[in-house]
Amino acid sequence: MRARVKPTTTWISKSKSEIMNEEELLACRKIILKIVRYMKDNKMNQKDLAEKLNVSPQYINKLLHGQDIDLKITTVLRYGRILGIKLILLPEDEPVAQKVTINYFQISEPVERTGFNAYNYTSSTPSLKWSKN
Repeated sequence: MRARVKPTTTWISKSKSEIMNEEELLACRKIILKIVRYMKDNKMNQKDLAEKLNVSPQYINKLLHGQDIDLKITTVLRYGRILGIKLILLPEDEPVAQKVTINYFQISEPVERTGFNAYNYTSSTPSLKWSKN
């Protein structure tokens, strides 16, 4: 009896595919992790989750073990709506960036050292003079 050896092209091509789709795989794994946390927080098993999502327990098992991680956005949104949690962040859910104003002074003259760790800074506006002592 000969031992059956998997061709190397199988795992090499799978690894190449995972590298090329790394961002999608990570996003799916984060979604699955949120579902697992939900199950733990609500003391649910896979069968309970399957009933709640109206899918088979076999599908939940595959999903949670990473065998079926090609999730559609519509499916993830539906699961999130049923479970009452956010599984993905939509653009309208993202926090609005705060407007930040940065003021700076331009040194128009050489900076002169006036003492131990003290410098005289002169702004380009003649009325503003700062002295750090």
